[in-house]
Amino acid sequence: MLEDASQALLTAGVGEGAAAATRGVVLRGPYRDYLFQRCCGGSLDDEDEVWGKGSPGDRARPDAWRGRVLCRDDPMFRWQRRLPAWQVERALDGLLGRPGMRLLDFREGAKTPGGRNRTLRFEVLDRGSDRVVEVEAARFLSAFGREFGWKSFPSAGFSVRSWGDFYLLKGFGMGHGVGLCQSGARRLAALGWKWRDILKFYYPRAELQRAFSPGP
Repeated sequence: MLEDASQALLTAGVGEGAAAATRGVVLRGPYRDYLFQRCCGGSLDDEDEVWGKGSPGDRARPDAWRGRVLCRDDPMFRWQRRLPAWQVERALDGLLGRPGMRLLDFREGAKTPGGRNRTLRFEVLDRGSDRVVEVEAARFLSAFGREFGWKSFPSAGFSVRSWGDFYLLKGFGMGHGVGLCQSGARRLAALGWKWRDILKFYYPRAELQRAFSPGP
Protein backbone atom coordinates (compact mmCIF):
# COMPACT_ATOMS: atom_id res chain seq x y z
CA MET A 1 0.00 0.00 0.00
CA LEU A 2 1.23 3.47 -0.88
CA GLU A 3 -0.02 6.26 1.32
CA ASP A 4 0.60 9.90 2.09
CA ALA A 5 -1.21 13.12 2.91
CA SER A 6 -2.31 15.29 0.01
CA GLN A 7 -0.29 18.30 1.17
CA ALA A 8 2.95 16.39 0.60
CA LEU A 9 2.29 15.14 -2.94
CA LEU A 10 4.25 16.11 -6.01
CA THR A 11 2.14 15.22 -9.05
CA ALA A 12 3.03 17.74 -11.74
CA GLY A 13 4.28 16.05 -14.90
CA VAL A 14 2.97 12.59 -14.03
CA GLY A 15 1.32 11.23 -17.16
CA GLU A 16 -0.74 8.26 -18.22
CA GLY A 17 2.34 6.52 -19.61
CA ALA A 18 3.80 5.98 -16.15
CA ALA A 19 0.51 4.61 -14.84
CA ALA A 20 0.15 2.28 -17.84
CA ALA A 21 3.68 0.93 -17.45
CA THR A 22 3.09 -0.10 -13.85
CA ARG A 23 -0.52 -1.31 -14.14
CA GLY A 24 -0.93 -4.66 -12.43
CA VAL A 25 2.46 -4.50 -10.68
CA VAL A 26 2.66 -4.50 -6.87
CA LEU A 27 5.42 -4.28 -4.29
CA ARG A 28 5.68 -7.10 -1.79
CA GLY A 29 8.10 -7.37 1.09
CA PRO A 30 8.65 -6.80 4.81
CA TYR A 31 7.43 -3.19 4.93
CA ARG A 32 4.28 -2.44 6.88
CA ASP A 33 3.39 0.31 4.39
CA TYR A 34 5.06 1.51 1.19
CA LEU A 35 5.21 5.16 2.10
CA PHE A 36 6.25 8.16 0.06
CA GLN A 37 6.52 11.90 0.42
CA ARG A 38 7.17 14.94 -1.75
CA CYS A 39 10.70 15.85 -0.62
CA CYS A 40 12.85 14.28 2.09
CA GLY A 41 15.30 17.19 2.25
CA GLY A 42 18.17 14.84 1.52
CA SER A 43 17.55 12.55 4.51
CA LEU A 44 15.47 9.36 4.42
CA ASP A 45 14.29 8.10 7.81
CA ASP A 46 13.31 4.82 9.45
CA GLU A 47 9.52 4.42 9.85
CA ASP A 48 9.87 2.98 13.34
CA GLU A 49 12.06 5.92 14.39
CA VAL A 50 9.50 8.43 13.08
CA TRP A 51 6.32 6.85 14.47
CA GLY A 52 7.45 3.99 16.70
CA LYS A 53 5.15 1.49 15.01
CA GLY A 54 7.52 -1.44 15.37
CA SER A 55 7.69 -1.91 11.61
CA PRO A 56 10.81 -3.35 9.94
CA GLY A 57 11.71 -0.27 7.92
CA ASP A 58 15.03 0.63 6.34
CA ARG A 59 17.66 2.47 8.34
CA ALA A 60 18.05 6.21 7.92
CA ARG A 61 20.29 7.14 4.99
CA PRO A 62 21.02 10.06 2.64
CA ASP A 63 18.82 10.42 -0.43
CA ALA A 64 21.83 10.61 -2.72
CA TRP A 65 23.43 9.02 -5.76
CA ARG A 66 27.15 9.27 -6.48
CA GLY A 67 27.54 12.00 -3.89
CA ARG A 68 24.70 14.18 -5.19
CA VAL A 69 21.63 14.83 -3.04
CA LEU A 70 18.78 13.92 -5.35
CA CYS A 71 16.04 16.29 -4.16
CA ARG A 72 18.16 19.41 -3.58
CA ASP A 73 16.46 21.33 -6.42
CA ASP A 74 13.01 21.03 -4.83
CA PRO A 75 11.74 24.38 -3.45
CA MET A 76 11.00 22.61 -0.15
CA PHE A 77 14.51 21.17 0.21
CA ARG A 78 15.12 23.91 2.78
CA TRP A 79 12.47 26.18 4.28
CA GLN A 80 11.90 28.80 6.98
CA ARG A 81 8.83 29.78 8.95
CA ARG A 82 7.95 32.46 11.52
CA LEU A 83 5.21 31.38 13.93
CA PRO A 84 3.45 33.68 16.42
CA ALA A 85 3.98 32.41 19.95
CA TRP A 86 0.24 32.66 20.69
CA GLN A 87 -0.49 30.13 17.93
CA VAL A 88 1.97 27.65 19.41
CA GLU A 89 0.42 28.20 22.85
CA ARG A 90 -3.13 27.70 21.59
CA ALA A 91 -2.27 24.50 19.72
CA LEU A 92 -0.54 23.13 22.83
CA ASP A 93 -3.52 24.08 25.01
CA GLY A 94 -5.84 22.22 22.64
CA LEU A 95 -3.59 19.17 22.58
CA LEU A 96 -3.15 18.90 26.34
CA GLY A 97 -6.56 20.22 27.39
CA ARG A 98 -5.06 22.70 29.86
CA PRO A 99 -6.78 26.07 29.31
CA GLY A 100 -4.99 28.98 30.93
CA MET A 101 -1.57 27.40 30.56
CA ARG A 102 1.05 29.97 29.51
CA LEU A 103 3.85 29.11 27.09
CA LEU A 104 7.31 30.24 28.19
CA ASP A 105 9.53 28.52 25.64
CA PHE A 106 9.44 26.08 22.73
CA ARG A 107 12.39 23.84 21.85
CA GLU A 108 13.36 20.74 19.91
CA GLY A 109 13.35 17.42 21.71
CA ALA A 110 14.60 13.96 20.80
CA LYS A 111 15.68 13.47 17.18
CA THR A 112 15.36 10.58 14.74
CA PRO A 113 18.52 9.27 13.04
CA GLY A 114 17.45 11.27 9.97
CA GLY A 115 17.44 14.52 11.96
CA ARG A 116 13.69 14.98 12.41
CA ASN A 117 12.05 15.86 15.70
CA ARG A 118 10.59 12.80 17.38
CA THR A 119 9.51 14.94 20.34
CA LEU A 120 9.15 18.64 21.11
CA ARG A 121 9.73 20.37 24.46
CA PHE A 122 7.61 23.19 25.86
CA GLU A 123 8.34 25.17 29.00
CA VAL A 124 5.01 26.28 30.45
CA LEU A 125 3.56 28.07 33.44
CA ASP A 126 0.70 25.84 34.55
CA ARG A 127 -1.36 26.70 37.65
CA GLY A 128 1.50 28.68 39.13
CA SER A 129 4.19 26.08 38.46
CA ASP A 130 6.95 26.27 35.88
CA ARG A 131 7.43 22.90 34.19
CA VAL A 132 8.63 21.28 30.95
CA VAL A 133 6.22 19.26 28.85
CA GLU A 134 7.55 16.90 26.17
CA VAL A 135 5.11 15.70 23.50
CA GLU A 136 5.37 13.61 20.36
CA ALA A 137 6.18 15.89 17.44
CA ALA A 138 3.64 14.18 15.17
CA ARG A 139 0.83 14.86 17.66
CA PHE A 140 1.70 18.53 18.07
CA LEU A 141 2.15 19.14 14.33
CA SER A 142 -1.22 17.50 13.69
CA ALA A 143 -2.90 19.68 16.36
CA PHE A 144 -1.26 22.82 14.98
CA GLY A 145 -2.23 21.93 11.42
CA ARG A 146 -5.89 21.44 12.31
CA GLU A 147 -5.97 24.82 14.03
CA PHE A 148 -3.83 27.01 11.75
CA GLY A 149 -3.18 25.12 8.51
CA TRP A 150 -0.74 22.46 7.38
CA LYS A 151 1.77 24.71 5.65
CA SER A 152 3.23 26.03 8.91
CA PHE A 153 5.20 22.81 9.48
CA PRO A 154 6.11 21.24 6.12
CA SER A 155 7.95 18.49 8.01
CA ALA A 156 9.18 17.50 11.45
CA GLY A 157 12.76 18.24 10.39
CA PHE A 158 13.47 21.69 11.82
CA SER A 159 15.34 23.72 14.40
CA VAL A 160 13.58 26.41 16.42
CA ARG A 161 14.57 29.56 18.29
CA SER A 162 12.60 32.34 19.92
CA TRP A 163 12.52 35.84 18.46
CA GLY A 164 10.39 38.26 20.44
CA ASP A 165 6.77 37.17 20.17
CA PHE A 166 7.61 34.67 17.44
CA TYR A 167 9.43 31.38 16.94
CA LEU A 168 11.73 31.06 13.96
CA LEU A 169 11.93 27.66 12.30
CA LYS A 170 14.56 26.45 9.84
CA GLY A 171 13.68 23.11 8.31
CA PHE A 172 14.14 20.63 5.52
CA GLY A 173 11.87 18.59 3.30
CA MET A 174 8.11 18.26 2.94
CA GLY A 175 6.46 15.19 4.37
CA HIS A 176 7.47 12.51 6.86
CA GLY A 177 10.76 11.47 5.26
CA VAL A 178 9.94 7.73 5.07
CA GLY A 179 10.04 5.67 1.90
CA LEU A 180 10.14 7.08 -1.61
CA CYS A 181 11.12 10.73 -2.08
CA GLN A 182 9.16 11.93 -5.10
CA SER A 183 11.61 14.71 -5.95
CA GLY A 184 14.48 12.28 -5.66
CA ALA A 185 12.68 9.73 -7.83
CA ARG A 186 12.05 12.40 -10.45
CA ARG A 187 15.75 13.23 -10.48
CA LEU A 188 16.69 9.57 -10.94
CA ALA A 189 14.24 9.34 -13.84
CA ALA A 190 15.88 12.40 -15.41
CA LEU A 191 19.22 10.60 -15.08
CA GLY A 192 17.81 7.72 -17.12
CA TRP A 193 16.82 5.28 -14.39
CA LYS A 194 13.94 2.89 -15.14
CA TRP A 195 10.96 2.79 -12.84
CA ARG A 196 11.85 -0.69 -11.55
CA ASP A 197 15.31 0.52 -10.50
CA ILE A 198 13.87 3.61 -8.83
CA LEU A 199 11.48 1.52 -6.75
CA LYS A 200 14.31 -0.81 -5.79
CA PHE A 201 16.41 2.19 -4.73
CA TYR A 202 13.74 3.40 -2.30
CA TYR A 203 12.36 -0.01 -1.23
CA PRO A 204 15.51 -2.19 -1.38
CA ARG A 205 13.99 -5.20 0.40
CA ALA A 206 10.81 -5.34 -1.67
CA GLU A 207 10.07 -7.42 -4.74
CA LEU A 208 8.03 -6.40 -7.76
CA GLN A 209 5.27 -8.87 -8.60
CA ARG A 210 2.46 -8.87 -11.10
CA ALA A 211 -0.88 -9.12 -9.34
CA PHE A 212 -2.93 -9.24 -12.55
CA SER A 213 -2.48 -8.85 -16.27
CA PRO A 214 -3.42 -5.39 -17.56
CA GLY A 215 -6.21 -5.23 -20.07
CA PRO A 216 -5.86 -3.93 -23.63
